[in-house]
Amino acid sequence: MTKSVAQLLLYMLGEDRRTVVADWRIRVLLLRHSVDNPCATDPRSVAKQIAGMLQRHELSTIPVCQGVYRVVVPFAKSLPCPDEAIAQECNPSSYLSYANAFAYHNLTYELPLELQFVSVPKMSLTPVGTTPDDWAGETSPPSRTPAAIGERSVRWGQSQSAVGIQIGRIEGLPVYVSDLERTLIDSLRFPEHCGGVSAAFEAWQKARGLVCLDRIIEYANLTGINLLKQRLGFVLEELDFTHPQFEDWASSATRGSSAKLVAPRAFSSTFSERWSLSINATDTELALLKEPK
Repeated sequence: MTKSVAQLLLYMLGEDRRTVVADWRIRVLLLRHSVDNPCATDPRSVAKQIAGMLQRHELSTIPVCQGVYRVVVPFAKSLPCPDEAIAQECNPSSYLSYANAFAYHNLTYELPLELQFVSVPKMSLTPVGTTPDDWAGETSPPSRTPAAIGERSVRWGQSQSAVGIQIGRIEGLPVYVSDLERTLIDSLRFPEHCGGVSAAFEAWQKARGLVCLDRIIEYANLTGINLLKQRLGFVLEELDFTHPQFEDWASSATRGSSAKLVAPRAFSSTFSERWSLSINATDTELALLKEPK
């Protein structure tokens, strides 16, 4: 009986070409196919099933990723197992972000050595590869945050908003990633996580012909953060965008100790009256927002 259940699990993992699997996903798969046998999906039974698969070398453990396993049967040995997919399986309520999202959207030529994921409130993102029905009456999966996966360190951030998150694919496996517009917005809020101000402004210029302005406006309004709208308004106008919403944003702009274009830096005497904003980026950095001649 145990072997046949394991074979069913491996068949389902093979259908999805999945090379990494967490204990919570194994339970979801068992729940889908054990409706009339609740004992097969209690935590003890799931743990026993995993132990058997480890003993038969169908799964292998991943250092520092407790409860997450590599699939090591023949079909999986020829498929990639990217670090991003392992991190997603560790923390299904998270998304790939910042410099990693820059790379995903082809906004940079730099491939970040560090993995950057942002956690959101549990179940504000349905774990990839599952449906809301899978979690009806079930406890949400754990959010594990290992400090490193293999040789790559992992930076885990926090956000209360899951707006602007899409399912992408890294080497064939699904991973949540901030969409283009959310990625650009985040780069103005946290340029230090995106390679710096120059990298952020270069990304905005590269994305100019691809970005959906209405979506940026929508996301910014959902945050309710006036300072973010001031920064966005300034940058968007530097990129020669226009939108009726800009007038509302500008009229709501306020001065203050945090009213700076680049948050981590000191104030500059260069000031935007329209946006009530200290323009504390260098001329060289600001020039990156202009279309190359």
